Amino acid sequence: KYEEAIEYYEKALEIDPNYILALLNLSELKLILKKPKEALKLAEKSLSISKEDRDVLISRYLKMVAYLMLGEVENAEKEFQTIEDHLKRLEGFRVKDWDFTPLKPIVDELPKKELVIKAEKILKGL
Repeated sequence: KYEEAIEYYEKALEIDPNYILALLNLSELKLILKKPKEALKLAEKSLSISKEDRDVLISRYLKMVAYLMLGEVENAEKEFQTIEDHLKRLEGFRVKDWDFTPLKPIVDELPKKELVIKAEKILKGL
């Protein structure tokens, strides 16, 4: 099922390499499939394209998870701090339309998973 979704997102990116939703969803799928290096590249690409707050915050969240999967705790902590700082500038902003649950099995295995859980809470406004 995931492989089929990946095919569709990759086809969408062939048509429009700047399609942010495809980049973000593909990055998340790569994390689910335990391919953090690929996920990281996709999240970085989405950051280089979109300046929309929602996209930036989700990209940083995905980067944080990828860094933790790669054992790069310091980089993950920097991403968390960037998320927190970004949200401080956006009073009342919340990421309402992103489902964080598909990554839960991955997050549960991570070192410093509390960092991811905290990021999810602040992104959702909890």
